[in-house]
Amino acid sequence: LPLPQKGIFSAHDESCRICGYQAIQVGPGNGYNGNGYTLCPHCFKNPPPEAAETETGGDFPCFKCSKAGCPLAKKIIGGDTPLFTCRACRKEGMELKKMKDKDSFFASCAGYRSTPKC
Repeated sequence: LPLPQKGIFSAHDESCRICGYQAIQVGPGNGYNGNGYTLCPHCFKNPPPEAAETETGGDFPCFKCSKAGCPLAKKIIGGDTPLFTCRACRKEGMELKKMKDKDSFFASCAGYRSTPKC
């Protein structure tokens, strides 16, 4: 199964709640400098229609998945709908995000990853 070209891979404790494959943690290294993310090696290139809001094409890491009850799925249906304008940058909308290790949520500026950062 095709995996990302960059990053250091390790087995995750969880399995995919859609297909049952062992989840993989992608960490910094080998050309990847991000904070890390989780993916299912099957769903990564074969996105399941029932778990994605309207995602089509491209790679499908767990943070794009909206499978109910899965601790790895981070996508919130409707979460990319701006709640209100960011008070810091006054340009972008605040979006609802799911915390990584908890079943709770927070609001984050949509321009957080842009340059310059909000």
